[in-house]
Amino acid sequence: MIVSLLSGVFALLKKPGVVVPALALSVINLALAWLAWEPLYGFLVDVLIFEEIPLTTQLAAMPYAFAQVYAVPLAWLVLLAAVSLYSQNFLMVFFARHLQEKEASVKAALGYALSRARAVLGLTVFLAALGISYAFASLLLMGLVLPLPFVGLLVVALWFLAGMVLLVRIVFLPVALAAGNATVRDALKASWAFTRKRVLSVFVLLLVLDLLVLLFNLLGDAVTSMMPFVELEIGLFMVFAAVGFSYSGLVLARYYLLGKG
Repeated sequence: MIVSLLSGVFALLKKPGVVVPALALSVINLALAWLAWEPLYGFLVDVLIFEEIPLTTQLAAMPYAFAQVYAVPLAWLVLLAAVSLYSQNFLMVFFARHLQEKEASVKAALGYALSRARAVLGLTVFLAALGISYAFASLLLMGLVLPLPFVGLLVVALWFLAGMVLLVRIVFLPVALAAGNATVRDALKASWAFTRKRVLSVFVLLLVLDLLVLLFNLLGDAVTSMMPFVELEIGLFMVFAAVGFSYSGLVLARYYLLGKG
């Protein structure tokens, strides 16, 4: 794990250009967020402050009720989530290819990632469907068992623990997708097999990565807050975010490649 954490730093120092794709996609995501700000702001104010939540007698009908009342902001929310998830998967394929081919050039790795755009889209759809299914099942489960004293809390805790384990088992899906012409099914099998005896170690790695990226982003906040212009502050914020995500991606890719031998 330590080797992977250090190799992420060395990879960034050796080829700083590896951050460029992440920075470009950050700009695209920020532009979409800016376009979606007005409808999403109104939606959040209505729901969180004024508590204008569509009432329904059945929990399962809640998403449909929300879609009827808040169709436009929810469409923007889905678009933002989809583009963000696709961007993350695309970048992970890019980072994995960069390290896989004896640190291939940024151009070569980016070209490969672009050639796998359809596979990345399939992976994004799969992960989105999995996430939505898990969230929906969580709502149903909480509605059923939370009224039960103690047992309900225990069941919900075990359910979320199972969700964390599932996250660990599939976290290397986009990295595994960078193996030649692997399909989403091939990547799922590879990630599942790789993490079979590494659940705890991968979980610790993810925690350490989150902590390191959080500290780096806090440093970025401190630096950007000193900027005299808002435009410069936003630009530096995106640079710090791109570097932090690139570091995480490189570390995860290196960890997987080292483990595969």
